[in-house]
Amino acid sequence: MAHALLVGVSEYLYLPPVTQPGNARTFNLRRLGSSALSAWEICRWLVAHADSLACKLGTIRILMSPSEAELPVIKAIAQDPDGAWKNLLPTQIDPALWDPFMTEATEWRKDCATSNRDGLSFFYYSGHGLRRSGNDLVTLADFAKPMGGGKLKRTFELLSNFVAGMGPLADSPDIARNQFYFADCCRENILDISYPDEVWEDTLCDYDDRTTPVFMAAYPGDRAMAIRGQTTDFCNALLECLENGTDGPTADDKWPITSFSLSNALDYYFKSAGLGGASPCTGINLGNVPLRWRAGPPEVDYTLMIQPPAAVEGTSVTVNYLDGVFERQFPATSPDHPYKIRSPAGVYKITATPTGPFQSYNKTKNISRLTPQIPIQLGSV
Repeated sequence: MAHALLVGVSEYLYLPPVTQPGNARTFNLRRLGSSALSAWEICRWLVAHADSLACKLGTIRILMSPSEAELPVIKAIAQDPDGAWKNLLPTQIDPALWDPFMTEATEWRKDCATSNRDGLSFFYYSGHGLRRSGNDLVTLADFAKPMGGGKLKRTFELLSNFVAGMGPLADSPDIARNQFYFADCCRENILDISYPDEVWEDTLCDYDDRTTPVFMAAYPGDRAMAIRGQTTDFCNALLECLENGTDGPTADDKWPITSFSLSNALDYYFKSAGLGGASPCTGINLGNVPLRWRAGPPEVDYTLMIQPPAAVEGTSVTVNYLDGVFERQFPATSPDHPYKIRSPAGVYKITATPTGPFQSYNKTKNISRLTPQIPIQLGSV
């Protein structure tokens, strides 16, 4: 079985709103406007793709503290009778406070522990992240509570406590071994002598044979980006790569999206979009395990460019998908060159017919995410 825990924190109770300056006591942090919506969208994606996950979807646990900017969008999604959300049983969604989080995290771990070794766990967090003494911290909505016992109370260390505590301990020898973690947050460094809370008391196991890929939205010391009232950049990237981030088919023509292919796809997404970059996949134990299976080839973006430039005007182009039904034509008078296309990965026949003093072009190309630029080189007559 697959079990998911999703946390989206935008409305921090003890941080100033975005219209006011931050203060040093709370590391100059302010409330957010994208994190809860991002967790909501990841939830909807899981529901819509339940049948294609590597394991049957068992449970989704979600905690959200949305901002005023996100509420209209979230409510509109919830009221959509044709949306994927309708497949979820009605439930009360708790705010992303420390106590409800501890309750849901404990139950999530029990679900994963009573699944089986081949099971799958999925954790997504979006909110404020900090980095202290080389350790990444994530925060809950009641973080920075005045007189709350310390500035880092209601935060926890992601790797050394949360991921480590999901290992095969004495009380959970058959816990799911394939565990995916996504931290959609900043990783700015702080100097502070206070200590974070712990989610798990016991984090040491005799033999850890899990695969625990951890995907971070930012490099150490850097920020993750978002536009208020919209999903975060990392959420957008993750949704695209969960959909299409496969490196190719298996021998029996299945298209797996794995920990490695997902890492490659996220790296390519951020580089091609010019958005900086998500941190390379890390974790306690790395391995290449499937998260889901596509029914067919992924959608890929690529650009056709006629060369030399003098041949552009007067050259028509036709693209035919040899593995399925897809055809795109660009007349000689098209003003859209270079031609941007989104279509299934696979083998294509590309034909270019010039009217000037250039030779015709007729070639077969294998197009994938790794071929974003397809030159059409026309020789002279």
